[in-house]
Formats: sequence, structure tokens, C-alpha cells
Amino acid sequence: RGLVDILVESIRLVRQDEKLLFVDGGFARNPLFVELLGEAFPETTVRTLEVPQSTALGALLHLEQGLALTEPQPNLI
Repeated sequence: RGLVDILVESIRLVRQDEKLLFVDGGFARNPLFVELLGEAFPETTVRTLEVPQSTALGALLHLEQGLALTEPQPNLI
């Protein structure tokens, strides 16, 4: 459980009040890992993804969302 505990603490540092947690990549195929995450976040629905590069896409969306909240966006027109 050591690595799962580290991950859970990391998620808690960045998580706000999302009700969904998506697991991607090789860990999405590990039912024990997904179960342990579900136990760590009982108020959250844990879902797995099998979409290529969805982690990168999620990181980009998160970054874009954060930039939109903190920095003015240039006028692209």
C-alpha cells in the first residue's frame, strides 16, 4: 500500500471537490489499485479510462483551466 498512500496524499494536495476520479494507463487495468483508490476516496466515483494519451489531454485541460483563472488570455482574433 505504500505507493498508493503516496499517490492518495498527492491527489489530496491538488484535488478540490471533484466527484469523479479518472485512472488511466496501466493502472486502469489493475483492479486492486482502483479498489484501493476507491477506499481512499469513498465520496468519489473512481472510473478507468482506456483512451490513448488521455493523461496528457487531462493535464493540458487542467493547465488551460488554471491559466484561464489566473492570467488574461490574448485576443486571438
